[in-house]
Amino acid sequence: MSCRVLMITLVTVGAVLSTSLANAQQKSNFPGKPANPGRQEMSNSYRAQGSFSRGYRPSMTYSYQNSARSHAQALSSQGQAVKKIDPQTAKEHVAEVKKNVAAAKTELTKIDMEAAKKAEIVQHIDAMKKHYEAAEKCCSDADHHIEANAESGTIASCCADMDKHLAAAEAEHKKLMELLHIELPKPAAK
Repeated sequence: MSCRVLMITLVTVGAVLSTSLANAQQKSNFPGKPANPGRQEMSNSYRAQGSFSRGYRPSMTYSYQNSARSHAQALSSQGQAVKKIDPQTAKEHVAEVKKNVAAAKTELTKIDMEAAKKAEIVQHIDAMKKHYEAAEKCCSDADHHIEANAESGTIASCCADMDKHLAAAEAEHKKLMELLHIELPKPAAK
């Protein structure tokens, strides 16, 4: 009789452990109660090929955003530190911001909006687009100020606004990636 009780106990413990292991494995793949199937599909596609939807590459969007911000910050800092910004330098920085924002916007067009609706991520995509458009407006304003030979502080102010919008787009992208359980690139180890 005690062997029988021992056997039943072992079978019960085994079943509980098996269920716990299966639940833990499911949560590690895509936590959520219940998991959004659209998000899971995008996450799985990314893990398989480094992109999802119609070729959207999160790491490229991340890179374009960082590059655009770097140029906006550099020009803003220079505008605060010097009396007169070299117009050619200013034009080059603004051109790089425009180029990188355009590239990030192109990446966003690769996300299938029907799939985005299913994954409940449209609001983040729309917010990113809105901030990119605002950053482009700041670029146009900066170009105008450069052509008008404006004071460096005026150009710096435009670039600070540009960076603010780029930072907001970056924050939306980060939220989007968190929802999809996609890690963004990290700095290389020192």
